[in-house]
Amino acid sequence: MSKFCLGSYLKILRYCRYKSCTQKELVGTIMHFHNNRFDENDDSQISNIVAGRKNPPDYVVEQGSNYLENNYPDLVSYFGQQVIPLLDQNKIAILLESIYTIVEDDNDIQDSCEIDVIGHTTKGNMRDNHTDNTTFLAGVFLYLLKTNNNSGMEKHVRELNSTFFKRITKTIGKPPKKSERKPHGNEEAIYQEAQDFCVTYEEEIELLPLCQIAAYIDPLHNYVRPMYTSYCKLSRSAKKKVLKLKNITVMDFPDSEWVSRSISLFDSMIREKKLCTKQFLYDGAKYFHRAYYNYSNYYVEFNPAMFKRLIKQNKRIIPYETNCTLGTVIGEYLELKANKSRRKLTPPIDAIWSFCASSETDESIVTYWVSMIIISVSYHLYYEPIDCSESLANSMLSIDLGDSEHLINTQEDMYLYALLELYKLQYSHSNH
Repeated sequence: MSKFCLGSYLKILRYCRYKSCTQKELVGTIMHFHNNRFDENDDSQISNIVAGRKNPPDYVVEQGSNYLENNYPDLVSYFGQQVIPLLDQNKIAILLESIYTIVEDDNDIQDSCEIDVIGHTTKGNMRDNHTDNTTFLAGVFLYLLKTNNNSGMEKHVRELNSTFFKRITKTIGKPPKKSERKPHGNEEAIYQEAQDFCVTYEEEIELLPLCQIAAYIDPLHNYVRPMYTSYCKLSRSAKKKVLKLKNITVMDFPDSEWVSRSISLFDSMIREKKLCTKQFLYDGAKYFHRAYYNYSNYYVEFNPAMFKRLIKQNKRIIPYETNCTLGTVIGEYLELKANKSRRKLTPPIDAIWSFCASSETDESIVTYWVSMIIISVSYHLYYEPIDCSESLANSMLSIDLGDSEHLINTQEDMYLYALLELYKLQYSHSNH
């Protein structure tokens, strides 16, 4: 019986590295994932780790075991920039198949065990469900540091000899015979669970980003829209399968404070852009959150075209359009300000808030407009990305509802949609 340990992981990576990369460079780079304390010039130490004789230094194990989830993107980025370039890309398939094989042969690892703690990939679904190779390798590395079972594993590491890698190379691209297939736990049940969800909510499937928001903010809540509740009740593996089947970006919620941070960012930016002079997101943005807590089941007309345009349109091009949506007004206001228009312009949010502040305005109307302002304005703010990773910004800013905005018909929908826009705003300025 094989055993999966840090030594076997490193030996596989060593086999798949570029010939110009030494064992010292490879192991040293990996062990520097958190700081530069590891001494890659200690050949004895490195040999003992790779051979499975000893565990890595206690401080390395401690750093891995206590690695915070909100720092996972940093580790994935480090692996992508520092570790992956040391590996021969022609051998990535051999690398992955080698890991799969050893993990599957290790009977001490249960099918439900997450061997990739970053991507939440389990032993049972690792062949089909891991998100990308960089995340997978980084997540497996953290798993091995957390389990810390490298000492006394020489026998199992020695099994990874030339014969082993020749056998792995021959199996690449060849599906195993039915009699040789290994059970993948409840993989079929996971697919069935995901399929049932996708079929049931086929007409609403573009709202999956809002499902992810709902599952994050309150997974134990009975939502007005049954789709949100059903998604929350899916197993973690089924959620992941649904998103993969429908090609929906997996949202990464950095920590529990991202909502309040994004609201503060939004508030400061609308003031900077002179979209308002009056504060309306006060007392912890209470009117925004009341849209969810007090008025979730209130039906709404989403984004009505009830505003006069600020820029005169060519009637030959737009012959019938007299009114527009709030988003259009915001865009035209920012355009006029950028062009230093001499017109006296009332900040559009001020105009709405004057109406909302009236004692005659029902609170449910106020919560509607606070959500609508966030949805309509955020787009104009996060498409000015500042010092953010281009690939990250592009992947997160591409999340949208497609052609399904017409499905937004309650304040619950609007609240979740506004949180989605705040999420994208936070990511677009995450390194500002």
